Amino acid sequence: MSRKIFHILFLKTVVSKWIRWRFNLLTFLFGSLILSCEINETIDPELGRSFVKFYGGIKQQQGFDIKQTADGGYILFGSTTSFGNGGSDMYLVKVDRLGNEVWSNTYGGGFNDVGRSIQIVPGGGYALLGDYERVQDSTDMYFVRVDVNGAVLFERRFNNSSTNSNEQGFEIQNTLDGGFILVGSTTKTDGIKNAPVDFYLVKTDNAGILEWERTRGFEGTTEIGRSIVQIDENSYIISGTTESRRDLSQEGTNIFVYKINANGDELGTNFFGGLGNEEGHSITKMGATFLIVGTTGSGIGNGGGGQDALLINMDANLNEIFSESYGGPEDEWGLSVQQLSDGGFIIAGSTTSFREGASDKDYYMVRTDPGGRELDEWRLTPRIFGGKGNDEASAVVQTADGGFALFGTSTFFESTNNTVLCLIKTNPKGELLP
Repeated sequence: MSRKIFHILFLKTVVSKWIRWRFNLLTFLFGSLILSCEINETIDPELGRSFVKFYGGIKQQQGFDIKQTADGGYILFGSTTSFGNGGSDMYLVKVDRLGNEVWSNTYGGGFNDVGRSIQIVPGGGYALLGDYERVQDSTDMYFVRVDVNGAVLFERRFNNSSTNSNEQGFEIQNTLDGGFILVGSTTKTDGIKNAPVDFYLVKTDNAGILEWERTRGFEGTTEIGRSIVQIDENSYIISGTTESRRDLSQEGTNIFVYKINANGDELGTNFFGGLGNEEGHSITKMGATFLIVGTTGSGIGNGGGGQDALLINMDANLNEIFSESYGGPEDEWGLSVQQLSDGGFIIAGSTTSFREGASDKDYYMVRTDPGGRELDEWRLTPRIFGGKGNDEASAVVQTADGGFALFGTSTFFESTNNTVLCLIKTNPKGELLP
């Protein structure tokens, strides 16, 4: 049986407003799939509305992270070269529940700064994490705390106590003591060619003041910390990617997990992967267990071939409970996972498998049951979204109406290398219908 393809083609229209550019999808095509629905009059008809919206300017934007806000809208985070202080800057966009921009702001210096992770802070405002390029080709981990309107409360930069190193920030989390924990990578340059990369941890108080920092790695290899989750007041788990494999005779990468206590001291380490390459992108807590989403090239699970999106469930002792993979005959990337209200999971990433005659990436969304098995309806009709050029999803959240907000980067004009932030709101079935 051939797979049906749930695929929208972006008909991309640019509307100028003052000196900035705003992007809105004016028309979208559902192919031959026509569905009907009933509207429950007791439900606000706008709450479940689907849409596709674009944000940014005439140069390059990248979308990395999204959170739903208390007012039903969204806060979007990434980077832009279209406006700001020069080079690229962190780019923060607040939108309402229908995706209309409320305000936006940029943060950074005169070189290339990147925004990757955002958290809503208890008590109000947002915590932002990424990189700050202090001089050309030398970066610090960059932490910016802003209020609910995007005004800066403080900025902090961390560089592993060295000016001869490059640091990157990949994720920030609120901690139970009211502070923050930051994870990323550090590279000691010192004129060393192909210097090894270690993962880098920073713990701060609620004012962003350093409490401790830690690095961890294996001799001569690359370790990148991508994500962190707090277990309780006494411990955390970090996930990421390492070149130091369980089988030291094999080359390539595995997913690593690293457990630490409240002071950053090691409590345990484990690796996941096969003979191919694996990458770990995000970890989240699910009751007493933990979910890791990433990518596998080892044929783990029921993926379709090539490189697949990967989901791992493990316990607090870092032991695997189950793993599953998802995808078609070509390549998939798994970047974001969230547990749903029904106990299952939603996974977001990208795929090159399901659009005939095209090698560009499309947004890819997978819904599973509590055991990680993809729902048949979603497996037979893959939820992909995209057009000409690469469209890459980096994050997904389940919305208040049970639908999904899928966020990432979309290619707008290939001829000018113009990319924009893209927010897609679907119904609970992953469709662009009410």
